[in-house]
Amino acid sequence: MSSIVSGEPVNSNQKLRALTSAAVVSVLFALALPNALPFMRVAENWLYDYRIINKTPALGLHPDIVLVSVTEDTLAGFPFRSPLNRRFVGDIIQHLVSSGVRAIGIDSVFDQSTIPEDDLYLHQTIRHSKVPIVVGEAAPQTGLTDNQRAFQKAFLEVLNAAYVNILTDSDGSARQAYRGQQGSKGWVPGLADAVATAVGITREPGVRPIAYYPALEGEPIYKAFRSFPAHTVKLLPPAWFKDKIVLIGAELTLDDRVRTPFSGTVGEIPGVYVHAFALAQILDGRSVTVPSFVMNAGLVAVLVIVGIMLILAPWPLFFRWAAVLIVLVAGWGAAIGFYGSSELMVPLLPPTLALLLSSSLATIYLVYQERQQQRFLHNAFSRYVSPNLVDDIVSNPDKLELEGERRYLTFIFTDLAGFTSLAEQLDPGDIVGLLNGYIDGMCAIVFRHGGTVDKIVGDAVAAYWGAPIGQEDQRARAVSCALEMDEFAEDYRQRNVTVAGMLGLTRIGINSGTAIIGNFGGVNFFDYTAHGDMVNTAARLEGANKYLGTRICVGEETKTGCPQLLFRSVADLILKGKTEPIRVYEPVPDMTTEQVAEFERVFESMVADSGEAQEAYKKLLDRFPNDPVCKLHYDRLGAGEHGSIMTLAGK
Repeated sequence: MSSIVSGEPVNSNQKLRALTSAAVVSVLFALALPNALPFMRVAENWLYDYRIINKTPALGLHPDIVLVSVTEDTLAGFPFRSPLNRRFVGDIIQHLVSSGVRAIGIDSVFDQSTIPEDDLYLHQTIRHSKVPIVVGEAAPQTGLTDNQRAFQKAFLEVLNAAYVNILTDSDGSARQAYRGQQGSKGWVPGLADAVATAVGITREPGVRPIAYYPALEGEPIYKAFRSFPAHTVKLLPPAWFKDKIVLIGAELTLDDRVRTPFSGTVGEIPGVYVHAFALAQILDGRSVTVPSFVMNAGLVAVLVIVGIMLILAPWPLFFRWAAVLIVLVAGWGAAIGFYGSSELMVPLLPPTLALLLSSSLATIYLVYQERQQQRFLHNAFSRYVSPNLVDDIVSNPDKLELEGERRYLTFIFTDLAGFTSLAEQLDPGDIVGLLNGYIDGMCAIVFRHGGTVDKIVGDAVAAYWGAPIGQEDQRARAVSCALEMDEFAEDYRQRNVTVAGMLGLTRIGINSGTAIIGNFGGVNFFDYTAHGDMVNTAARLEGANKYLGTRICVGEETKTGCPQLLFRSVADLILKGKTEPIRVYEPVPDMTTEQVAEFERVFESMVADSGEAQEAYKKLLDRFPNDPVCKLHYDRLGAGEHGSIMTLAGK
């Protein structure tokens, strides 16, 4: 697709405004739609999970975190499942402390009373522990009853508490670490942050995606941590727990299980593992880096510009869209690769939408612009150019140059002799009908020969060949057109004898050469026309017919382009405003080759200024008594003129 050229209905300012609007719309939609439409959120989450599952390297068992899990076998040793026996929990803590653990985090809430002595035992064990212990607390939105909330508050009064809630996305998967929230007494951190703080490690606030990883390639992610059933802890060597951070939680079949990016392959995992992964990345200094909104918006803006620039590239539309798809595939590959090498999690849908939306809107604009161009070109040329040529211009606008260029052209000028005087004698209605029939016929002939009507001034018609589309055979087309015009004009004047007399002769001048052609109508008007000496010469040749007695006068440059047609030399004319003569010719389709040769021999004798030229023209007049050229030169030579050169003072 090409842009509309000068004089077009869509100018450069309109184009800039349209493309800027397309860019703004693309940026806004690309940033808004992935969050606004549920299916896009699901798609973005799937792309996130794909990278987590397939591009996260295996890091082996975590060296610092150990899990103590309350399993179904653990609960089988008690008369009731919930709440868990508090003395049992206290004994586990005592054993872990004595084993030299670094810290303990309890992924469980204490929101109801059991045996008072056991409750007190657990509370005192935690309170007087030599190692930091973080106790789970239910966040305000959890939905505890007033009695549960009151018991929890009393139990945790002097303990180090943390919310054990797990943050999940709209699809129920845990992808971000729960950092905490405001409680009744200020900020209460999440379990992972609280345990990390207890051992002297802090992280900047803000959203933190969980950096899940497998222990070994192909292994389930829960194998990333050593886990021991709670009822076996007292039987295990203390060295297995020394200097470890221990998280105590449930690992049950139905309770406290959470979806993760790995759920498609391993199902839901116990919630304590989610806390373990969140804690592990704090300890290791690892993170899944998600670009900020500003960075994401910047990336979206860049891809919007790239999309528009690719569609505006000077290539076929297929290749432009191929380039868009290549950029898209390369971008996805880079984004997936970046996560594998640096854990940079670039959102894929906003940049994808940005590229596709901007490319689509730019394509729609170009299609609209092309249709506007085609409509403009059709309207601009359909009244002046043959229909098949208009179709070619509309289908191939790249061939057209309206801003001005030098081109080789062939011009025809016609004039209806005596029409002004005749018009003064007729009624206006008769004049209009008479002239319209004549002009319609003349223009139709131009169109049939592939010409372009340049101007119609009164009864005069100006037409040209070689533009707006180049024509190799333009000179032959123009002369053939002139011959048909002459035949039509003679027939028309015979068929339209008016009360004021017969229409005058139609005189035709033809010349070829280089001229400047383009839209010379300024900003507000379309006037695709040509200027140059060859144009003026064609107009002078039309007027020369009046002095030469001919109806068609052709310049030598035009004649040389019509080898299949017969011409005879008429004169060497010095036109008004010129100092050098030009040879002019008359097409003579009704003559034989022998007759033309005879006329040329006589003309050359006149050029040579031989004394036999007048007599030779006298003999031709005897054979062709109505030939105006023979009579012209016979009279000239008889009046004492010499040679073939004639100077025309008038137009």
